[in-house]
Amino acid sequence: MQLTIMATESLVTVDGNTVEMDLADYDILDAVHAVQFDGVEGEIEWQDPIRPNDVILTLDDFKQVIADHATLWAELQVDTRSEEQRRADALISIDHFAGQVRAQLLGPGEFMHEERRRAYEVAIAYEVDGFPGPTPLAVQVQMDTSGQTAVEAVAEIKFQHSVWLEALDQIRDLRLRGKAQILELAEGSDYGAQAQQTIDELAALAIS
Repeated sequence: MQLTIMATESLVTVDGNTVEMDLADYDILDAVHAVQFDGVEGEIEWQDPIRPNDVILTLDDFKQVIADHATLWAELQVDTRSEEQRRADALISIDHFAGQVRAQLLGPGEFMHEERRRAYEVAIAYEVDGFPGPTPLAVQVQMDTSGQTAVEAVAEIKFQHSVWLEALDQIRDLRLRGKAQILELAEGSDYGAQAQQTIDELAALAIS
């Protein structure tokens, strides 16, 4: 077990879990500044800067502090949200993460989405008209940045648009199915765990 007691700051950390505690009634901590124990050995640092640190090899003297920390930590982990709020928070978490994945795959912001749509519409119109001159800017940019002909540039824009739409469909599918599953759960269920399953699926989509 790892233990850190910052007595002058009323903070106790056990195995990485930090809790603010009232330490005034623990006689063992009188005049103590801090206690550090790494699982094998540690030391007591005193408030008196002249007093040398004491080496400790066990936590026997701090059993009550550790026990009280465990009780307080457990109390802090109790979810006090209402049933409705827990379910609503799970639904929101899916929407929020889906938005992150959407931004990662398709670019952030509605203006970028509109840019993609605009490029596609211009490319289709240019193709339907038989590639007349002058070349529309959306197509010309694709040609200039990719070294493609007009025909190749239009084909690439169309392909990227199809990929974009497929990604949108996949994100929407996972998002709506995940939310529907949460809404179907019985009261008292672990809504957060169900939401996490959907979030994991969205995360897998983002890296696929």
